[in-house]
Amino acid sequence: MKPLVSARSLRGQAAMEYLMTYGWALLVIVLVLGALIYLGVLNPGSRLQDTCNLPIGFKCDVSGLAGTAGKLNLTITNQQAITLSDVAIACKVGSNIQASDVLPGTASLAPGSSQSFECDLVGFTGKQIGEVASGEVMLKYKDAQGSADKFVKGTYNAKVSRP
Repeated sequence: MKPLVSARSLRGQAAMEYLMTYGWALLVIVLVLGALIYLGVLNPGSRLQDTCNLPIGFKCDVSGLAGTAGKLNLTITNQQAITLSDVAIACKVGSNIQASDVLPGTASLAPGSSQSFECDLVGFTGKQIGEVASGEVMLKYKDAQGSADKFVKGTYNAKVSRP
C-alpha cells in the first residue's frame, strides 16, 4: 500500500511554511521602517542643532533665522584679551563668501563681551519653518592698533525658527 503523502511533499510543505513565516516577519519590519521614515523619526535633519563656528578667540551662537526674509540672528562674543572695534559681519548661503561682502561696522567688543548681529543672508531663497540653511559667516574687525581690517571666516547651520 502506498502512503497518502510522499516524503517529498512533506519537505515542500515545510519549506513553504518556513518561507511564509519569515516573509511575514520581513513584511512587518519593512512596514514599521516605512512608517518611521514617513513620520520623520529617522530623519537626522530634524535633530540638527543650530551651530555657528568661528576660529579661536571668537564665540558665535545662532539666535534665530527668519524663513521669508533671510535674516540670521547671531551673537558674537569676544574671547580675546583686547578690545575689538569697527566690528561687522556678513553671512552667505553656501560658500565663497568674500571680504567685499562685509559692510563697514561700528560695533565695539570689549574682552568677554557679546553683541547681537542681524545678518542678511546673501543668496537666500525662502524656506519653511523647520528647514535648514547653511553657509559661511565672515567677521571684520580692527584690533587695538586699529590700522587695518582683519577678517575671520566661519560656518553656520540654522533651522528656520520663524516666518
